[in-house]
Amino acid sequence: MFPKDTSDMGEFELPLRVGLMFDTTLMAARMIYAGIFERYPDFPLVLAHSGAALIMLLERLDNGYRLFPDCRKHINRLPSEYASRLYYDTCAFGEAALMFVVGAVGASQVLAGTDDPFIGSDLSHVQRLRVSDADKSAILGGNAAKMFGLG
Repeated sequence: MFPKDTSDMGEFELPLRVGLMFDTTLMAARMIYAGIFERYPDFPLVLAHSGAALIMLLERLDNGYRLFPDCRKHINRLPSEYASRLYYDTCAFGEAALMFVVGAVGASQVLAGTDDPFIGSDLSHVQRLRVSDADKSAILGGNAAKMFGLG
């Protein structure tokens, strides 16, 4: 689905390049601040686009929690603590972005993912990650099996 309002994204395929990422980030931040994961701590949300910009913004969200009462209204911990329990797909368009996610939340929270259109990409960027073989195996199927209770 395209973002709700793409009126200012009429060129350069910006709904695909930026709009989807914006929507993913905004939705995740709202769910964290709204206390969804406070009330449902075992809710297994998998974020598309490797969490989009959420990981990059965690320090900023934590800062909001510290400074502004409305950012603490529904949650009792830093947003980054909730984000570390979410899952992130591998649709990151590159090793560096995916390593940023792994570094922030751990390989245990990353799942092999597909996205249409994940144009010109496959799982080779996962195969090249500088992580242990056990972490690669977990990312490429073990984490999903665990999340779904499949052995």
